Amino acid sequence: MQFWLIAMACGGFQVLQAMTNGAAARAGIGAIWVGAMSATVSALTLVLVAVAIYRLPLPAANLLQAHGLKAVAGGMMGAFILAGLTFVAPRLGPSQTFILYFFVIAVASALIDGFGLLGTEARPLAARQLVGVLLAGFGLLLARS
Repeated sequence: MQFWLIAMACGGFQVLQAMTNGAAARAGIGAIWVGAMSATVSALTLVLVAVAIYRLPLPAANLLQAHGLKAVAGGMMGAFILAGLTFVAPRLGPSQTFILYFFVIAVASALIDGFGLLGTEARPLAARQLVGVLLAGFGLLLARS
């Protein structure tokens, strides 16, 4: 249950972040600079939480050497998501932006699960999961009309 609540909070904050960042970008700061400021605050917050609250040690050097590029790639994708949502959310509105966002997430997740991509275990998709993805696509069509 706690994982559902965290996921729900993330979804809510994602919309609020996109819209507040979008407002700052429209005010003249620009999507790239707003994204950079937002990512900086996020990074500093995570470091503060890791050090001050959880007292986590730094990752081992051998782990960073072996897997550090994954974090770099994730950070680059995160930067694109942050700046992209900052740019499009005010133009499309939160409903269309996030229904489209969710639809692409649903399709990509189904492909990753179904084929066992990116180091995951392959899990054949059940008919109900495919119906869920199709319903997300139908929801996107309804939101655009």
